Amino acid sequence: MGGRGAGARGRSDLSLFAAVGTSIGFNPAPQARAVATHVVDSGDLTAIVPLLEAQFSSV
Repeated sequence: MGGRGAGARGRSDLSLFAAVGTSIGFNPAPQARAVATHVVDSGDLTAIVPLLEAQFSSV
């Protein structure tokens, strides 16, 4: 699933996480935390940028 990613935080986003190759839980609920490929606990959404750059730099 190269080139697909999602960032979310809630239980309602679990199907989205399952549909993409890279999922980033941003201050996620426990259910999203359990399935996210990456988790960011921060008050600053820009904290996900390094993850996105690493994942998609070759796309």
